[in-house]
Amino acid sequence: MRLIGPMRPIGPMSLIGLIGLIGLTGCSKDSAEVDVPQTQERAITFSGALQDDEEVTRAATPLSDLTHTFSVWAYKNDAYDANTDSYDSYQTVMPGYVVNWAANSANTTTSNTNNWEYVGLTNYPQQTIKYWDFDALAYRFFGVAAGTGSGATVPTGAYMPTGTTATTGATWYQFTATVDASTQAGVDAAPYFSQLWFSTGNPTTYADKQFGRPVQLTFLKPLARVRFLFTFMEGLTFGRESVSNISFRPLDNTQTIATAGTVTVHYPLKGTDITESWSATASSGSTAFTLDNTWYAVIPSITQGAYKMSITVFGDDKTATVPAEYMQWKPGNEYTYSFKITDGGNVILDVIQVGINQWVQKGSTDRYVYNW
Repeated sequence: MRLIGPMRPIGPMSLIGLIGLIGLTGCSKDSAEVDVPQTQERAITFSGALQDDEEVTRAATPLSDLTHTFSVWAYKNDAYDANTDSYDSYQTVMPGYVVNWAANSANTTTSNTNNWEYVGLTNYPQQTIKYWDFDALAYRFFGVAAGTGSGATVPTGAYMPTGTTATTGATWYQFTATVDASTQAGVDAAPYFSQLWFSTGNPTTYADKQFGRPVQLTFLKPLARVRFLFTFMEGLTFGRESVSNISFRPLDNTQTIATAGTVTVHYPLKGTDITESWSATASSGSTAFTLDNTWYAVIPSITQGAYKMSITVFGDDKTATVPAEYMQWKPGNEYTYSFKITDGGNVILDVIQVGINQWVQKGSTDRYVYNW
C-alpha cells in the first residue's frame, strides 16, 4: 500500500538494520610498522577478542552488508578541571581514518581481526596503527558511513557519504546531511551516524567502556519512525471498518510534517558535554498521516507543537489532541501513538500511550558483530 502525495509509508522492516555495533580500540601512539606491541600496549582492532565474562551484543545487519567503507574519528582528553567537571583539552588520535572491508581478510595483519582494515590501504598510506594511552583522562569516538552501496574498492580522497559535509571548531566536530524520507530510496540513501562513545575508563562508571577493550559504536539513520494505532473499547458493536476520514497532523494548520531537509549531528571534543546533539531544518513535508498501523519515516524534530487526530465515525467528526511534549521525535527512535474509540464513536488518546524504542531490529544472528 502506498500514499498519494509527498509522504510515503515505510514498511516496518524496510528501515531496519541501521545500527551496527563495532569493536574498536584506539589511541595516541603512532607506528609506521605493523609489529607486535609491548605487553602494556593495546593496538586498534576491529572485532578484537572480548573478556570471557563480557556480554557481546549481536546485530541483525552488520554494516558490511550495507556498505564496505566507513570513517572513524577518535580523540583523547588530556586535561580535566574537577571544579567545573570539564575536559579542557584534547589530542587527535584518528582524524577520520578510512576503514575498508574485504572478505576473508581477517587476521592477516595485526590491525585486522574481522575483515576490516585501516592500515596499508591504497590511497591512505598515512593511516598507521594506534594504541590506547592508558594515561589519558577520557576518550571519544564517533563515525559515519554511507547509507547505500557496497563496493569493496578503497575510495580515493577523504571519505564522506554523498550529500554529507563535515565542519569542525575548536571544541567540536559535526556532520550535516541532506536527507529525504518521503521515498524509500531516500531513506536508503541517508547516511549512518554514530552516537558519541565517551569513557574515562572508570570501571564503576563505564563498566562496558573500558580502555583497551573493543569500543562498541552504535550507528543510526538521522531519521525517526512514527505510526498511530486505533483500539476499541470492549463491548462495542463496531470496529475499524466504521472509522474513516483519518488525519493525524499538527494542530497548527500552517505547519507540516517534515519529510526532507538537513540534519546535523554535533560531537563535543572537550568541555562538559559528553554526548552528541542533533538539529534539523525541514525543506518539505506532508500535511498529515492518514494510514493507521503504518510506519512513516520523518525528519527528527524536538520543537514541533501539539498534534490532532481527526476521524469520522458514523458520520460524526471526532478529534483528540496529543500535547507537544509527546511530539519530540529523536533520530533512530520509533514512536507509536494509540487512540481508543469509545462508546458513541468518541476518540481519546489512550492514556498517552506513546511507545518509544531504539530503532533496531529485534533478535540476533548467529555471528558476533564487532565490525560495522
